[in-house]
Amino acid sequence: MVELDETTCQMIVQRAEFTPAFDEEGMPIVSTWSNSVRWQIPKGPREVPREGHLSVVYVVEKDGTVSSCELEEAEGASAERNYCDGIHKFAPLLDENGKPQRKLIRFMTRIVQEDLPQ
Repeated sequence: MVELDETTCQMIVQRAEFTPAFDEEGMPIVSTWSNSVRWQIPKGPREVPREGHLSVVYVVEKDGTVSSCELEEAEGASAERNYCDGIHKFAPLLDENGKPQRKLIRFMTRIVQEDLPQ
């Protein structure tokens, strides 16, 4: 449950846009905001993924943040989702000496449906 809470918080921080609150003289003031998110598990059977493929490329910086993300190629069911929305930060990638490294990551997947003997 903690992972879901953390992911929800990251998504809100990334996507939220705020306009500062102002006092009577037009000066910015401290204010608060609260919200709740209700996750709901879909009812009924899930659809079998359609055939397709995708390739996503992103750069993980030394501190683990993602500095760029690009959908290189997508076809079929894979093209219906924005994979870059879910990529924000990772644990830093370390070399053999434990030093953080900047890396280009290429994520590729393919969905294939194959007939089975009856």
